[in-house]
Amino acid sequence: MTTDNPQVPWTDEQWARVNKVVQEEANRARIAATFLPLLGPLPGDTDFVRREDIQYQAVPAPFPPPFPPPFPLPIRLGIQDRHVIQLATLQVRVPVRGAQMADPEMTSVLALFRRAANVLARLEDAVVFRGLVPNPFIPGSFAPPIAVGPPAPLTVWEITGGEVSNGLWGPAQWVTRPWLPAPNRDARLVEMISEAIGRLEAQGQFGPFAVVLDQELFLVAQTPTPALVLPQDRILPFLGGGPLLRSSTLNNVLPGIAAGVVVALGGEPVELVIATDVCVQFLQVTADPLFVFRVCEKMALRIKEPEAIMRLLMWGVP
Repeated sequence: MTTDNPQVPWTDEQWARVNKVVQEEANRARIAATFLPLLGPLPGDTDFVRREDIQYQAVPAPFPPPFPPPFPLPIRLGIQDRHVIQLATLQVRVPVRGAQMADPEMTSVLALFRRAANVLARLEDAVVFRGLVPNPFIPGSFAPPIAVGPPAPLTVWEITGGEVSNGLWGPAQWVTRPWLPAPNRDARLVEMISEAIGRLEAQGQFGPFAVVLDQELFLVAQTPTPALVLPQDRILPFLGGGPLLRSSTLNNVLPGIAAGVVVALGGEPVELVIATDVCVQFLQVTADPLFVFRVCEKMALRIKEPEAIMRLLMWGVP
């Protein structure tokens, strides 16, 4: 964070005010960061973190074995920490005119930075839930597979660094049900989440559990039954104190599909690495002149155990 550049006519108090607005707005808009374990901050020049895949390996049996087969092989718990994950830098450039810079109330400036922080928080969630794919508009760079803010060519955000990743939606485990008429839909949603948690625990992945739903499934969870019981009230006891949340980054994952994810949080099998948290940095003064800043963060999603994630799919949505 650059707070002492002589080209920026702000006091320390004004810098602090800008950064406070950015942090508050980002924290309000974030979803994934509210339930995933956080790692960071890290040194500013950090470009990667160790992958740290948790592994379960059978210990070779002695020869000859002490008892005839079939016999249970002991299991060794290990971690693969030789591979790395490239950190991605998410940023939104914010150009500010000289007159706006000189405003002692900073009205326009704070509005711009607040909006940039909101877009950045949404971009962070898109990366966490949907992952990164090659950017079709900028060769050699990566982007989430969904629109964030205005579509290209009006995109206001940028991603540098990073690598192809699946996000929370990537692991291959899922629970699926058909999209039933409204009177039965809520029961099916509760069944899906209950089955997902049961399967996670059967695989040794324990709570608390976080459930994140798209718009369609979250509406089902918040619609009372004829007996005036919210499906949410039947879901929460399964979560062991974990949250039930909504994220529109899960909308329209596939045609006709309503989606969600269940994440087991016991033992921190999934981490959100925030090497550099959301902050404001000054870049340059252009010939116009415009003072160009950026709101940015450096982050990565580290999935140590994909078995801790279960997808929810309800198919046949009209």
